[in-house]
Amino acid sequence: NWEGVLMVAELPSRASRQRSSPFAENGGSHVARILVVDDDVNIQAVLRYRLEAAGHQDVTAGDGAEALARIQSEPPDAVILDLMMPLVDGIEVLESMAKTSSLEKIPVLVLTARVDKIDAVSAYGTAVVQKPFSPRDVTERVEELLSSNPAIPAAEL
Repeated sequence: NWEGVLMVAELPSRASRQRSSPFAENGGSHVARILVVDDDVNIQAVLRYRLEAAGHQDVTAGDGAEALARIQSEPPDAVILDLMMPLVDGIEVLESMAKTSSLEKIPVLVLTARVDKIDAVSAYGTAVVQKPFSPRDVTERVEELLSSNPAIPAAEL
């Protein structure tokens, strides 16, 4: 499987892993907590590896209902959200977050193969990455979201 070989070639070096997170720079002790919401366990595993390599803590949810419960009980610093999931889909998760003042400012990166849904999610001010995606691109987009929103980590809300 060439996909696995390509992903291994993209892995960051140990030195770059330790300086990637804007939360850990300048002596900060906060490690960004990223919620990965996808019903595909393979996508969860790839993103978990990339996020941990970048110095983040990851938490996973396999559907939108589980994601909402995790977001409400322990808000993450950012969310990587698939749109097409069982029980509660990604759009419903975005709608729920937008209606809750303590959750509406959490940055969200949407992953989707549905080009027709991109306009729907853009109304929520989210970043979008189309599937299939490069794990490196997703990690870079998460870093951009965190660095543009570092003032108050969600864990401190």
